[in-house]
Amino acid sequence: MMKEEARLYDQMLVRDSDGKLVSSPAYSPEHGPVTSGNTYEQTLIWQLYEDTIKAAEILGTDEELVATWKANQADLKGPIEVGDSGQIKEWYTETTFNHNASGSTLGEGYNHRHMSHLLGLFPGDLITEDNAEWFAAAKVSMQNRTDASTGWGMAQRINSWARLGEGNKAYELIKNLFSNGIYANLFDYHEPQYFQIDGNFGYTSGVTEMLLQSNAGYINFLPAVPDDWAAGSVSGLVTQGNFEVGMNWSDKVLRSATIKSNKGGTVVVQAENIALAKITDNNGGTVTFEKVEGHGNDRISIATTEGGTYTISDIPS
Repeated sequence: MMKEEARLYDQMLVRDSDGKLVSSPAYSPEHGPVTSGNTYEQTLIWQLYEDTIKAAEILGTDEELVATWKANQADLKGPIEVGDSGQIKEWYTETTFNHNASGSTLGEGYNHRHMSHLLGLFPGDLITEDNAEWFAAAKVSMQNRTDASTGWGMAQRINSWARLGEGNKAYELIKNLFSNGIYANLFDYHEPQYFQIDGNFGYTSGVTEMLLQSNAGYINFLPAVPDDWAAGSVSGLVTQGNFEVGMNWSDKVLRSATIKSNKGGTVVVQAENIALAKITDNNGGTVTFEKVEGHGNDRISIATTEGGTYTISDIPS
């Protein structure tokens, strides 16, 4: 399915006036203008190519198509551009962000529950802390959208603030969801439909994202733990790469963790001073690892075997 979708976009993409590949006409959900390419569509196409390339490489197939997809992905307009107000542009024709929507098609996003141009932050993999400029711009755009929302829009905000490392902000929205956003029957609130469930499921996802993230190519422990969850434990969380994680923490600092490698392979993990921790295998033997360059003592790489469990302990504060 992914292969055929990628092949469809291979045929649909056109060159804009700058010679870049765009989806045209493009529309950002619920408000315009209609343009040649926009952040919403270009981000989705980037993610489609990214995931399809990875899948093909894992399967060892379609080498010629992978080469085409890599070339097209590299030649996409954007997908992310930062505007003069420090925001993620929703449309590439944007300059500054206009908070007054009246008479301006480029201002209609203010206070809107839709966050279409931020799909690269969540659930996508494009905007991460490893790109400081985009990361900071995503925070500006989140503030421009404001916290006012219902249902799935509230859940997306919880997850997005978690991806931005803002645990207290995400927790504030969780409390808002429970006090104002869920009916007695536990469906989430969103007029005029009184039967939505996506906000509830999205909340569950948001809690997980606050505790553990793995979308950026490494497992990030406690990326957005709020002050009210300063101490705790969790088990059974499964990351990308099929690693099952349990951990406990206090004072918002990771104290120990276990990683079960369900299919083997290399796992990269991040936590403060994790390179100074003790790491042992199933038999209590010492496990060697490598520090990831450019991240001090906070990110390491461990070669794992299928079925092996790795315990991280004695992490200095």
